Order: sequence, then C-alpha cells, then structure tokens
Amino acid sequence: MSIGEYADLEARNGTRVFRVNGGWWRQVRPFFYRPLFPFTRIVPGAFSAPLSFRLGGYQHLVPGLKMANSHINYFILDDFHRYSLDKKSKKRRKGIRKALRDLEVRQVNDLEEFVTAGHKVYLSFYQRTRYFWKNERTRIDEFRKWAKVILSFPKLLILGAFYQGKMIAAGISYLVEDTIIYATYFSSTEHLVLNASELICHIIRERAVGCDQAKRIYLGNFGITSGIDFFKLRIDGRAISEPAFFHINPVLCWPLRRFSRKMYRRIVGLDADELESAVSDLQQSLKK
Repeated sequence: MSIGEYADLEARNGTRVFRVNGGWWRQVRPFFYRPLFPFTRIVPGAFSAPLSFRLGGYQHLVPGLKMANSHINYFILDDFHRYSLDKKSKKRRKGIRKALRDLEVRQVNDLEEFVTAGHKVYLSFYQRTRYFWKNERTRIDEFRKWAKVILSFPKLLILGAFYQGKMIAAGISYLVEDTIIYATYFSSTEHLVLNASELICHIIRERAVGCDQAKRIYLGNFGITSGIDFFKLRIDGRAISEPAFFHINPVLCWPLRRFSRKMYRRIVGLDADELESAVSDLQQSLKK
C-alpha cells in the first residue's frame, strides 16, 4: 500500500489527514499533528506541517538524538524474518498448537459476516478493555460503516478466528512502505483461554517471514492501556523509544505542563531507560 492509499484509508476511517508539500500528516489531537507514517524522520525545521499547528503543535521523529527534545514510544516486532514457532518456549508452542487444532483462522471478505459476528466480538473487547480509540464503533451502525470501508480496500488482510463456526477474534494488517501495520485486533472475553489473538498474530508473523520489503511489524504506541500493552509484550512486542522533536504553542505549553501533566508526559515520551523501567513495572504488576 502506498502512502497515498494509506492516507485514503485513514481519511475514510475518520482520521483527519493533511497533505502539505507532498508530505502526509495526521491530527492526533485538536491542532496537534504527527506524520501519517509513524516512522517518518524529519530534520527540525525542514518540514511543512498544516498551518493550524500554530494553534497547537506538532511532533515527528528525527534522524539523530542530538536533534531531539522528546521521544515517541512504539511497540514493534522486529527480526521477524527468522520467526519460527519451534524457537518459542515449550509453553508457547503448546498453546499455539492447541489453538491451531481448536480454531479455524481464515480471511474474512463478506460484509454481513464481519458485521454480524464481528460487532459482538468488538463489544466484548470494548467492555473488557475500555479502549477509547474509535469507541463509536460499539454502535452497530458505526461498526458497519467502518466494515464497509476496510472491506473496500483489497490490500488489507482481515483475519477471523472461529471456534465451532463462531467468530471469536479478528485481526487486520497491511503493508505500508517498509512496515507491516498490525492495525486492529479484538477478541471475545469469553474465549480468551483459546488464545485466538495470539494465534492470529502467529499467522501474520509466519506470512511476514517471506516479505523482504518489510523491515518491521508495527503494533502501535506504548501506554494505551496496561492490558493491551501486556498483550503486545506477550506476543514478543518490543517497546522502543525513538528520538523526536516537538513544538507546542508557547501560550499552551505552561498550562499544559501545569494542569495536564499526564497529556504533556505522553507527548514528551519516555527515554530508553525510563521505558525499560515502565515495561518492567508493567510486567510485574500484571503477574500479581
């Protein structure tokens, strides 16, 4: 998928995207922008962001640490070209092989099947995680609108996991430039013990082994919710801290730091040592 196709997909899914002098940006908060493609690196000052950033701000990755005044924290799967289930622990192998026996995973292309079965799974996922992003999809009409969009893009891989003929999980991925984006995954709380989400990720990783164009599998940002972060760790996601540059309207900067510390901290991000500590704390807290 080209950047232009990716921009079209995101725009049709409700993301505010902007093309400025050939570069694509997304609005992540009102008047605050990041490049549409998450791994775009820009030298500070050598950019053209949407003009309304002057009311808010922008942030992007930079080529070197000396240019940075912040960090962006991602989860990725790297070294996936050598992925093999045989290299995993005995417990992981046993769990995934059992899931392979118990479940059917196949590509979903039918709108009514995806809406009828998928919406129930999405509701279960939302009630478990309270995942805030695009929570309007909990409404069947909005879920259908979204389903129509994604099914109209043939370059998306939409996988469903089925138990006794019933969908219990879904995962959506696609290749943009040199990155496989594992964009969406949701599963039924009732069937978590069947490891459907991990099985879908396993199948995506097996398919990615032969994809020479891809350098990484992108799993999204660190710090969404503890449960989602833990799942990404469990499927071997590696939390990384990338050097970034951000600018915020000076009129907003002080009150943001004073009264919205959590949001400001999310923008500034964690350096490598801070991120390692946060990941360790997360692992320990969820093991209790």
